[in-house]
This record gives sequence, structure tokens and C-alpha cells, in this order.
Amino acid sequence: MEAEAGALGTVLSLAIGWAQSVEHWIRREGRRLRLDELHLAASMGVKRPQEIRVWVADEVPIAPEDRLRDFADERGMRIDTLDGMTFGYGIFLRHGKEADEALIKHEFRHVFQTELFGAFDEFVSLYVKQLEWHGYYNAPLEVDARA
Repeated sequence: MEAEAGALGTVLSLAIGWAQSVEHWIRREGRRLRLDELHLAASMGVKRPQEIRVWVADEVPIAPEDRLRDFADERGMRIDTLDGMTFGYGIFLRHGKEADEALIKHEFRHVFQTELFGAFDEFVSLYVKQLEWHGYYNAPLEVDARA
């Protein structure tokens, strides 16, 4: 049990560091939301939609460490194949998915969830724990974002 807790602690540390790095990168290099996207984000409950930046590419701009990727894969979250991911106020969208309104709403909901926590590292910590306990598809934060 102690070994499992230690392993989860390591994954949490890796996840928080990676997510913060990606958020910083996207917020520096990504584009601002268009007016229609600002309104959509606000309609999803986002308090500060003007802070959101979007990066459209074939893959997440900074790859996760193998240990973190393996942890996510084992729980059904295939980082390399996701069409979108949210990192605080930074959103990655895969090329060809930038007009997918359902996906964009899903990612805006994750921004809303992050704002509710008040601290990005707290959101990431809970997200990773939910992956561990429920798997990707059944994680409550994912279920909420799909609603």
C-alpha cells in the first residue's frame, strides 16, 4: 500500500510539472479566442475566457515523460490520440478538430473546473487521482465535461 501511494505521489508530481509546463507554453505561443469562442466559453461558465489560449497542432507541444504516459494509458487515457486537452487556460486541439464544437465545449468545461479549484495544481492532482480510482472514461471530472 505504501509503495502504491509513493508511486501515485511520483505520478502526481510528474503530472503537475508537465501540465504547468504545457500551460505556460500554450499561453505564450497559442492564439487568443475568437469572439464566438469567448461567448461560448462564457456560456460554459468560464469566468475569465479572455485568458484562454489555443494551440492547434498534431500533438501536445511538450511530450509527457514515459512514466506519466504509461500511467494514463493504463487507465484508458491515450494522450497521443486525444483530440483535445486542457492545461489550465491553455487548450491543445488536434489539427482538424478546431471547429468541433462539442470538443471545444468539453475543453471549456475543464477550464471552468480549473477555475472552481482556484489552483491549477489542485485540479491536476484531483484529476490524476480520479484516473487512478475510476479510469479515464468514468472519472467524475470527465463525466462532468461530457455532460
